Amino acid sequence: MAHPAHPTPAALFYLLFLCATSVFPEPASPFHNMVLVPAGEFPMGTDLHNRDEAPTHPVYLDSFYIDRYEVTVSSYRACLEADACYPRPRIGGKCNWWKPKRERHPMNCVNWDEASRYCRWAGKRLPTEAEWEKAARGTDGRPFPWGDKRPRCRYAVMDEKEPGCGSGKTGAVGQLLAGASPYGALDMAGNASEWVADWYAEDFYERSPRTNPTGPSSGTQRVFRGGSWRLFGGFLSTTHRFSSPPTLRHDDVGFRCARSVE
Repeated sequence: MAHPAHPTPAALFYLLFLCATSVFPEPASPFHNMVLVPAGEFPMGTDLHNRDEAPTHPVYLDSFYIDRYEVTVSSYRACLEADACYPRPRIGGKCNWWKPKRERHPMNCVNWDEASRYCRWAGKRLPTEAEWEKAARGTDGRPFPWGDKRPRCRYAVMDEKEPGCGSGKTGAVGQLLAGASPYGALDMAGNASEWVADWYAEDFYERSPRTNPTGPSSGTQRVFRGGSWRLFGGFLSTTHRFSSPPTLRHDDVGFRCARSVE
C-alpha cells in the first residue's frame, strides 16, 4: 500500500495560516464603523444666518472618531438586550422602534439621557457640538456636508415637497453616499437630527473657548444638530443649531456617538 506523500514546507505553512485565521479571527476594531477627524483648526459658526450661529470663530480640536452612521434601531436593541439601555416607552408619532422593517433606520424618539447612556454602553460618548460641526463640514467652512449645493433628496432624507423625500419617514442609514461629509460620515444632514453633549446658550459662540470647547457648564436645554426628514433648506446646514429640554423624545431626533483618540 502506497504511503501518502508528505506535504511540502510551503503547504504546511499555508495550512497553518488557514487554521490561525479561522480559529483566531482578527478582533473587530473598537473604532469599527467610525471615521477619524484629524486634529486641527476649523471655522465654527457663520455670520450669515441666526444670531446663535455667530460669530464665525476659529476652533482647534484634538483628533477624535465619530460614528459613520446614526445609531440604528438594531444597535439600540443590542443595548436593551444587554440591560444597559432603558425599555422603550410607547409614544406617538413615527417612532422607528415600534415599526416593522426599521432595524436599519435611525433610533429616534430617544431623549438626551437615553442617547448618552447608549454611547457609554458602546464605550463611546456623545460628540461635543464643536466635534459634530467639524465632522459635518470639515475645514473649508462649507454650508452642507456635501458642499455648497442646495439640499436635495440625493444628498439627504429631507422634506423635498414631501417629508422624508415623499416616504413620510426616516430612511435606512448610510444610503445617500453623495451626502457624505469630508470625513465620510453619512446622514449628518437630514434623516434624524442628532443630540450632542452640550448645553445650549444663545450667546455661547461669543465667548466660546478656542480649544476643545465643551459648551456651557449648565443650562436648561441641550443641543441637537443636522436637521431631519421633516425639514428643508437652511435647517439642514452644518451650522444650524436646535435646542430642547433634554427630556424631549421626538420622531425626528436621534443621535450618533464619538470617541476620543487615546
